[in-house]
Amino acid sequence: EKASAAARSDAPVFIVGETGTGKELLAKAIHIKSDRGNQPFIAVNCAAIPKELMESELFGHKKGAFTGAVRDHDGLFVAANRGTIFLDEIGEMPKELQVKLLRVLQENRVRPVGHSTEVSVDTRVIAASNRTIEELKNIYLREDLFFRLAVVVIELPPLRERREDIPLLTEHFIRKLNQKYSRNIRGVSEGVLTSIYQYDFPGNIRELENLLEGIIAVSPPDKQTIVEKDLKAHLLWQEKKASEHMLLSLDKLEKFALEQALRESQGNKSKAAEILGISRDTLYRKLKQFGIE
Repeated sequence: EKASAAARSDAPVFIVGETGTGKELLAKAIHIKSDRGNQPFIAVNCAAIPKELMESELFGHKKGAFTGAVRDHDGLFVAANRGTIFLDEIGEMPKELQVKLLRVLQENRVRPVGHSTEVSVDTRVIAASNRTIEELKNIYLREDLFFRLAVVVIELPPLRERREDIPLLTEHFIRKLNQKYSRNIRGVSEGVLTSIYQYDFPGNIRELENLLEGIIAVSPPDKQTIVEKDLKAHLLWQEKKASEHMLLSLDKLEKFALEQALRESQGNKSKAAEILGISRDTLYRKLKQFGIE
């Protein structure tokens, strides 16, 4: 809901979450659904740019401004003009540069290194970090910059806290990877789904995608289903100690099986019941139990 609201506005957005939780995917989705969706989306990893080059990368420079500046450079804010710039790991930005970023946000103007004049920009800013909000506000960011960026704050929970998303994410990645590797994999077995529900995914969504890619990339062209033996070389197994958590996972597995059967049968409940090996009465009772239309 917050992401949808953010897409309808032009306010700065701050996305907070562990590494691999899909911060850039969410930022891009907000951009695509916004009025700027047809304009550039430029992602910048602030932790990957040497500190001495960050100002030039973001705001541009004039030829001769420093050693190696052999030509004028517009900078990424100008490149993203009328679109969106995504500043990932913004907590790694030097404090002295944060002052200049704050000025850009306030005045919508950048001054390239070595230039005496400023350039107007109309660039939306979405920032992100794997630090906590308290760490960002008290340690890594200037307080005034934090509050200027944090107009809309979206906290992405780790995948282990939203296991109900695993089936849909799995389907999404399989479709994406089928296209990439020219495969026709239709899904995963019940045993695979049980296994990945029990795994904590410390690398979050990125680890799930990498897991599936590692399997699909080496799968034979006629393979249709990912089965348990495909996982063994790719997944680090973890034993669950909490039986309560296991029961919750089984509930979610049952709901997923119902939804999957309805998709396979294109909404035909008689066929869905047949796929699941249950009666129509049981199917209707289960649909009501899980609130599935």
